[in-house]
Amino acid sequence: IFTFEGHSWERILISELKKISPNTLIAAYQFTGLIKNQNSIYRKVKDQFKPDIIFTTGEITKKIIQNNLKDIRIETIGSTKQFISNQNLNELKKFNQSNFLFVPEGTEYEINEMLNFCIMSAVQNPKKNFIFRFHPLINVKNFLEDSYFSEKLKKLKNVIISNQDLNSDILISEYVIFRGSGVVFNALLNDKTPLYLNIDQIDCNPLYELFPKKLIISDKNIFENLEQFKLSEDERRILKNYCKQYFEKLNPKIIKKLIK
Repeated sequence: IFTFEGHSWERILISELKKISPNTLIAAYQFTGLIKNQNSIYRKVKDQFKPDIIFTTGEITKKIIQNNLKDIRIETIGSTKQFISNQNLNELKKFNQSNFLFVPEGTEYEINEMLNFCIMSAVQNPKKNFIFRFHPLINVKNFLEDSYFSEKLKKLKNVIISNQDLNSDILISEYVIFRGSGVVFNALLNDKTPLYLNIDQIDCNPLYELFPKKLIISDKNIFENLEQFKLSEDERRILKNYCKQYFEKLNPKIIKKLIK
C-alpha cells in the first residue's frame, strides 16, 4: 500500500514491484482531495504501471475515480483525518465576526498570490482582521526573510501570521479563504464560511462538484459586503454532508478481507 497522487514515481514503483514480485497485491491509496482538473491519476497507462486496487477516502472520491477509471478495482477505505467540530460556537461568536483565515497549500506560487491578496484586502479593509496560516511544509521565517512581504506586513496591524494550531485558527475565524487546501473540510464542519480564491484558470477546489458560485472571490473589495456570503441552512447541510462522505472514518476491514 502506498500513497497515490499521480506522481510519476508511483508508476515506476508499481512497475518495479511487479517485476520483483508478480504475485504481490499492489494497492494505491488516494488519501487527499481531488480537483476538477485532476489528470495524472486517471492517465491511461499500460498494465505494468497500474495498481491492482485503488483505496479511496470516501464514497464521494470513489465515484469520482470510478467515472474516470473503468478497469481498476476501487474500494472505499476511509481516512485518518480528524475533523474536530467545536461544540461551543456561541461562546466564540463574539471573537470571530471579522476574522478571515487564509490557508494556502505548500507551493511558492500559491503562497505568493494568496499573501499578496491578503495584504491588499487588509489595506482595503482596516477594520477587519486577516490571519495567514502557512502550510506546514514551509519554513515561515526563511520564506518571509527571502521575500518582499516582510516590510509590508510590518506596516499592517490587521494581518497576523499564525503560529498556533489549526483548530484554534479555525475556531476564531468566521471565514476561511482557500484554494486546494483540505482545511476547507474542517471549516465547513465547524460552520465556517469557505471562500474560494480564484486567482487563475486552474480550478483547485476539492468541492468543485457543488460549491456555490457566490463563495468564489477574486476582488479585495468584496469583503465590504459580507451578507452576500450568507449560506442558508439547506446549503450548509448539503455541504457538510458532502464533507462527511468525502473523508469517511477509516475501515481496516477492507484490508483484512483482501489479506484473507
